Amino acid sequence: MKNYHVPLLTGLTVTEAQSRPDVIEAQFQIAEGGTMDSALPAGQIASQEPGSGLNAAAGSTITNDVPPDSLAIARSMQMVKKQWAAKRRKGRR
Repeated sequence: MKNYHVPLLTGLTVTEAQSRPDVIEAQFQIAEGGTMDSALPAGQIASQEPGSGLNAAAGSTITNDVPPDSLAIARSMQMVKKQWAAKRRKGRR
């Protein structure tokens, strides 16, 4: 399973996030989470999990919280492999 860095998606719409070449290459799925207070206009991504710069496996789902008046869609349970990146780096030495 290939590992990718999660891009910064805040401030984009879900459509813009899904159209990014790095999101397409990693086959990341963009899921809309709940609503939250934000200075961003409705429909723009206000936060994301996992955060940008973190590692995620190809095909992972990135959940975004969006401002009020946006649609929330559920997704399947996320699995977290703790210390995965550190163990992988250690094995390369």
